[in-house]
Amino acid sequence: MTGEEHPLTPREVECLEWLGRGRTYAAIASEMSIAVATVAMHVTSARRKLGAATRAQALVIALRRRLIDP
Repeated sequence: MTGEEHPLTPREVECLEWLGRGRTYAAIASEMSIAVATVAMHVTSARRKLGAATRAQALVIALRRRLIDP
């Protein structure tokens, strides 16, 4: 599976962008007015769609594909 075959949802992208800015799941949840578990779900889903083994790898892939801004 690749990002092209399974595009990320806007919420997945938003979570990755906040994560890339160094925010914790709790801070992201507060900023987006969602539960911490929902943030974790979005990040995990994005990671799987991108074929990444880790959150860091997902961020690198998303940056290289220009799915998120640096």
